[in-house]
Amino acid sequence: MFYLLIKNQLSKHKFSYLDALDPSSRLEKTLAHGQEKKERRKSDNFNLYAINLMSTPAHCVQKETPLPEVKKLMREKEIRHIPVLDSAQLVGLISDRDLLKLDSSGTFSFLKANEIMSDLLIATDEESSLEELACVLATEKVSCLPVIDQEKKVVGIISYIDLLSALKKYRLIP
Repeated sequence: MFYLLIKNQLSKHKFSYLDALDPSSRLEKTLAHGQEKKERRKSDNFNLYAINLMSTPAHCVQKETPLPEVKKLMREKEIRHIPVLDSAQLVGLISDRDLLKLDSSGTFSFLKANEIMSDLLIATDEESSLEELACVLATEKVSCLPVIDQEKKVVGIISYIDLLSALKKYRLIP
């Protein structure tokens, strides 16, 4: 399942182009949770889901985090995207490109995370299939999707690099 985050409002969203995909590629919600089942699915090359592919833990910042701290965390963790939270709720995303735009136009160390974040984004749940994830990333031309659990808490992030790594790791490409 996918969600749109628009101005702090997270709502379910159905991408019509996903209707053409095989419905059996979707993981049953009852199977998605639990370490034992998660480990068992990792060996199944043709049924990969967000829960198997996402980068964890999700390194996040609070909306009031100063820009220098955001940059430092991204540099230390070697990440290119960082979800922005208000308490535990997803409210935005900062990418390395957002930071590059600021760097090229001067110093803005006085800014907070919520002043530079994108507050229009797509998120996904843990049960989305590799095929669905790839379709959304490519069609919507986004470089990552925050992954949220049943309580709408950020549990990971999936980037196009994670999908390419999975193709190689699970030998889905020669």
